[in-house]
Amino acid sequence: MTDLLIFGCVKKKRRGVVECRAEELYTSDLWNKRMAWLRATGRELDYIFSAQYGLIPPDAAIRPYERTLKDRHAWARRPVDRLSDPAHADRWRHVQANRFASALLFKGPISIELHAGTLYFEELERIAEMICSDPARYTVGPITIHRPLGGLGLGHQKQWYAQRTAEAEAS
Repeated sequence: MTDLLIFGCVKKKRRGVVECRAEELYTSDLWNKRMAWLRATGRELDYIFSAQYGLIPPDAAIRPYERTLKDRHAWARRPVDRLSDPAHADRWRHVQANRFASALLFKGPISIELHAGTLYFEELERIAEMICSDPARYTVGPITIHRPLGGLGLGHQKQWYAQRTAEAEAS
């Protein structure tokens, strides 16, 4: 079993940069608490699920953007993208599935711990289904996705990270 940790992106980003590492782009209080928890627990972040770039490694060099997944059509604002067009949405998911599967240089079951909102979970679930439904093309699977903060509001998420960070630092 391979365990992956994925964070969803956040809206607030660094200003005045042309390009930077993905993990350094985001600046919200929630993101900072996630990163503090990561450092305190010694865990490694495998991917960031970006509304603009899809699944990317945290050290990927990216440019700031103003895309969100507030509604099902947020990705439709990207150049030449029409998420509302099922055929295009399917192509975009195939690109993400290919990128994700090719980064996984192993076979077998994958467990994903996702720290992100519902829309990111739903989209990642579709990508995972695409990967698992085509064993001739993709050699990974099955994929399970776990959201330890699923259903928690923003304030409770921040408390969750703060509490677990303090516990990790105390031990």
